[in-house]
Amino acid sequence: MKFIIILLLLSQSLLIPGYGATVPPQLKLLITQTMPTIPSDGKPHPAFDISIVDSANKPKALPYSLNLTITSSDDRIIQVPKTATIKSTYYYTIINATSSALESKQAQITVSAPGFITAITLATVGPPAGTPRALKVTILPNTLLPPEIEESDVIVTLVDSYGNPTKARTDTSINLSSDNLKIADLTSKNIIISAGSISAKTKIITKGLEGSAFITATTLDLFSDKASITVAGSNPDRIYLFTPTIQQTQEWTELFIGILDSNSNPVSLITPMTITLYSSNTTVLTVTRTVTIGKGNWSALVEIKCLNPGQADISARAGEIESKTPLTVKVVPDLKKEPKYIKIYAFSQKYPADGNVYTALIVQALDDQLQPAKYWLNKEIDIISSNNLIFDTSINKTVKIMSGESTAVIFGMPLLGGKATIYASAQDVNVQSAYTEINCYAPSPTTIEFKHHLFHQMEKLKLVYF
Repeated sequence: MKFIIILLLLSQSLLIPGYGATVPPQLKLLITQTMPTIPSDGKPHPAFDISIVDSANKPKALPYSLNLTITSSDDRIIQVPKTATIKSTYYYTIINATSSALESKQAQITVSAPGFITAITLATVGPPAGTPRALKVTILPNTLLPPEIEESDVIVTLVDSYGNPTKARTDTSINLSSDNLKIADLTSKNIIISAGSISAKTKIITKGLEGSAFITATTLDLFSDKASITVAGSNPDRIYLFTPTIQQTQEWTELFIGILDSNSNPVSLITPMTITLYSSNTTVLTVTRTVTIGKGNWSALVEIKCLNPGQADISARAGEIESKTPLTVKVVPDLKKEPKYIKIYAFSQKYPADGNVYTALIVQALDDQLQPAKYWLNKEIDIISSNNLIFDTSINKTVKIMSGESTAVIFGMPLLGGKATIYASAQDVNVQSAYTEINCYAPSPTTIEFKHHLFHQMEKLKLVYF
């Protein structure tokens, strides 16, 4: 469930295309010709990469689709589609161009969209000519923003001694390689440019880490070429584990697992990650052996079973990524004492304000010695957020600690960057309530949507921040 928020109904300076509101003025369109000369052979070729970028020309994905208007200054020289769309969560689109010009010519290509700075380029076309002398490698797009965009096209073109595309005289076998398989690999290591064709292509797939890789194309008797691809985002640095560190015998409870970067921020995975979990003392507690966190996610919950009094360390590993320090859990006997306190914990130190529903907190009943205490009848716990616009707990205004248990989990929805205090109160005057703070940070972009009474009528209001 994804959301946006915006509200400035009285201002026209921030209208967003597609939502009746605007984008920040620093965003602009960028058009890049993918080859020096577009072949004028009457066939469509992937000729232009159109991107949304910020003032530093860095790619910027938007949470809504953007419709583009494209024009050629002279359709007799080069023909392009009149419209194109950059899909939601993408920052680019590739458009074809066709030309039948009999000689080298130029035409101006213009791309526009309401609220964005227009992009213009001068495109050159010309008939394929000359003997193939070299290969030209083009990667579209050459920057990936996972997890929404996880693959690119690599196009290998035959060019003559002037760098202009030219046709293959015979079938030409091209070998492809990546110099950094941790960053990117190829779906096919060999492609064929057929006789009479100008180019061939395959796909690059990302491998789950941030960084760059060079893709090199080689063949007999022609000069080779290479181009780079960059995967943006954060690298998984460590596995974070959390559960209340004192538990009671003969009870199931939840263990939180999160994938974090070096700044302790959650990392949405580009590819699924299988994590193996270990208990140092299985007579004290056992833990689910493996769990897989799927693409686009960063966290999971598994069950642990507390068996006998004692202490055990829980650790986790997924390839080279591991929990930096083990989580030590003490298991105490069930003394059959009445709960006197409630304690509430946030599973993670930070949550991305992405509008998704998380199992985000856990509440635990404690006795007069602050040891876990089980309820012997179902007990409802009231949950209140100090700011539902930052972290919304209204989806479970109460949670229930079941009979024979001491804990219950709490669902919540982080919506905006900031801090919120979450209160837990047992419906029992003899049990003291508790609270904890939860931190949310704003990834870019995040969208939330809500309704508000304005001018005596119900309106949908949206706010976009970057």
